Amino acid sequence: MMKIFSHAGFRTLGAALAVSGGLVLAAVPTVGVQAADAAQATQAGDVAPAAQPIWIDVRTPKEFDGGHLEGAHNVPVEQIAGQISTLVPNKDTPVMLYCRSGRRAEQARKLLLQQGYTHVENKGGYADLLKQQQQQQQQQPQE
Repeated sequence: MMKIFSHAGFRTLGAALAVSGGLVLAAVPTVGVQAADAAQATQAGDVAPAAQPIWIDVRTPKEFDGGHLEGAHNVPVEQIAGQISTLVPNKDTPVMLYCRSGRRAEQARKLLLQQGYTHVENKGGYADLLKQQQQQQQQQPQE
């Protein structure tokens, strides 16, 4: 489960790219298997590792600055169609979307499906995700 993180320094993917000269994408945790590698693994009887999901907060930068999931990228719904191929070039990578209520995340989900992304989920609202995380933390045994 994603952790909650709030930091005013990362407003949008565009701003982060501008500041870093585009090097931010090197730090994006994506685990993937090339098609040829996946085919070889399948032929050998091995199971190819699943790609790590990319979490995208489609709220405004101001909303994002008020709190967001740790590791989430802020790409407002109005910009998602133009920025998704840079952030998630492999259309088979799982993409998890959220916003305040789930409405904008649903708009973004439909856009990404139209662009050919195969594993896109609307995870709903930030407050609900925060509540779910807190419940899971309470259920975990203390060390």
